[in-house]
Amino acid sequence: VLMDALLQHKDLQELVEVVAPGERLDADVEQVLIEMAHEFVDSVTSFSCDLASHRGSDELEVKDVQFHLRKTGTFGFRGLSTKQASFRSSLACEPTHTAVDWL
Repeated sequence: VLMDALLQHKDLQELVEVVAPGERLDADVEQVLIEMAHEFVDSVTSFSCDLASHRGSDELEVKDVQFHLRKTGTFGFRGLSTKQASFRSSLACEPTHTAVDWL
């Protein structure tokens, strides 16, 4: 499954080293953070594809993801307009697939 490639233990360890040099995460904490990251990507992708489908498209666009993240208060995008991020992903939004299938 490609979702496993999203964030791996060594990637998380490298990130922690950048943020807090010399610190280490407990193995259980690493596993929980990795699972949370996977769930986040799956949730955002799934909901964003539903938005794309709602507007009659079978392509996931940046504006779909931005809308979802803004409405849920997850992230803000200062300085990034929809016009600037108007490229389209090649991801097909099919209701029978999960984010795991799209990654």
